[in-house]
Amino acid sequence: MSSFNGQNFQDRQAAAASARKEQLAKFLARPAPDDPAVLERQAKRQAVLEARTIRTAEREARRAAAEAEAAARRAAEELARQEALKAE
Repeated sequence: MSSFNGQNFQDRQAAAASARKEQLAKFLARPAPDDPAVLERQAKRQAVLEARTIRTAEREARRAAAEAEAAARRAAEELARQEALKAE
């Protein structure tokens, strides 16, 4: 059974109005999109994104170079094995 909390309709209505005012104040306190702080944060995020993209591309290039080197080494080993078989 719920307990009686002693609030009447006007108390609840005032609390709801207060909550709406707080939400509106929170929304209005947000900085504008052209605020220097907002623009600075966007620039930092963009710089981080670009750096991440560059690192990913470098990692992919290193991986491709390592795979190409391994393929060349395997081809050279296979050629050496073929030459050894022909020499026998």
